[in-house]
Amino acid sequence: MAPRAEFARVAASRATPPLDDVDVWVVPCVTVVKGARGRGIAVRLIEAAADYAFAQGAPAVEAYPRAGTARAGDDSAFFGTEPLFARAGFRVARKPIEGLPRNWTPRVTMRRDPID
Repeated sequence: MAPRAEFARVAASRATPPLDDVDVWVVPCVTVVKGARGRGIAVRLIEAAADYAFAQGAPAVEAYPRAGTARAGDDSAFFGTEPLFARAGFRVARKPIEGLPRNWTPRVTMRRDPID
């Protein structure tokens, strides 16, 4: 987790272009060992990461998880799912971008703002 500008691949990606001029921090991926999944660990990790970013002065935190509610296989689950980030207090800020190559995983932009 870090400011978006520190993730060159995220910053340059056609699949995850900036939503606006806010200097967001990004949760680039989430990984929980297979034997520990299903216990809410990923949600707690995401919440803790966002809390850390806000403590460091981040104006908002974004993630670019897989769109929709379908379960993701291990090969594409590392960037998380839309329901996972929703459970961690993120909201959909942008639906999947249209016109991207068909073999690209549809991703949403999800954002969490600091709690006042």
